Amino acid sequence: MKKIAFLLLFVSTTMFSQKLTKDQLLVKLSETTCDCSQDKEFTKENYEMTLGLCLFEAVGKYEKDVEKYYGKDYMSKMEEIRGDVSEKIALNCPKLLKVIMDNVLE
Repeated sequence: MKKIAFLLLFVSTTMFSQKLTKDQLLVKLSETTCDCSQDKEFTKENYEMTLGLCLFEAVGKYEKDVEKYYGKDYMSKMEEIRGDVSEKIALNCPKLLKVIMDNVLE
């Protein structure tokens, strides 16, 4: 009986738990943004738009988790999301960080 109760508790916990923590989500968003940016050509004129498109692609991939942490109106919070993701990009994607820094410091 204890085994059945434990199994039911385990199954119900895993079914109703959220997919990713906010930190895991930000890591996934930064990795997806980084992967998207690897084959892009960056110039001073287009780097913001290119990064924005890659971030939109990442957000679309993890839309349910983004809604969980930023609300259903997450599109109005893209600046906040971008700021949160950039912290993880700095740690997880040095090539992209270099591109950003080169374009910001020019």
